[in-house]
Amino acid sequence: MINSDELQKSPFMGDDEIRSIAPSVFTTKPSSEVSKHYTYIPTTKVINDMRTLGWDVVKVQEVAARVKNTMGVQKHLVVFRNPDVVIHGNDDDTVYPQILLTNSHD
Repeated sequence: MINSDELQKSPFMGDDEIRSIAPSVFTTKPSSEVSKHYTYIPTTKVINDMRTLGWDVVKVQEVAARVKNTMGVQKHLVVFRNPDVVIHGNDDDTVYPQILLTNSHD
């Protein structure tokens, strides 16, 4: 959860900002080494669907690729927040719930 002061410091992120921090979010195909049972789900599809539902990106991260063949398909985190979903506590505390998505294409 995040308080209202932090919300004002954390505006929603555009695609260019997301790409500059976590380029693996924009991977268009899985690693060539995944099994035939792997289902590729583009993170950008999830982001676009979440935006349609009113949830936008406030933070992204990706792990460092440990080996060359995982570069660009490594694990990444996307944090979503909906400005219309607010919880006002009895103690005058205001919180904004978040949804955390992790994905990788390797």
